[in-house]
Amino acid sequence: MKFISITFNDKSQVENFLLKKAFNFEHLVSAENFLKESLKNKNYPKNIILDENGCIAYVNYGLPYTKDSETEEMIQLPYTFFRKPINKILGD
Repeated sequence: MKFISITFNDKSQVENFLLKKAFNFEHLVSAENFLKESLKNKNYPKNIILDENGCIAYVNYGLPYTKDSETEEMIQLPYTFFRKPINKILGD
C-alpha cells in the first residue's frame, strides 16, 4: 500500500511540518493547479483510496469527524476510521 499527500503548501512548509510530524510517504507539494485544473477537485480535504489496479475504490470528503449529538462538538474519529474500506479493498 502506498500513501501520497497532495498539498497546496510549498516544499519548505511541508519540510518544516515534517520535522514535527513524521509521515513516511511521498508529498506532492505546490499542487494547487494540479488539483483544481487537472483533477477538477473542488472539495478539501479529500481522502482517496485506490485498489491494486490504481482504480478509485473509496472516496471520503472531509476529515473523519462526527458531531456529538448532545454538545454538537466536532469529535475526531479514531485513526482506525479507514480500516474498514482498506480491509474491503485488500479482501480481509
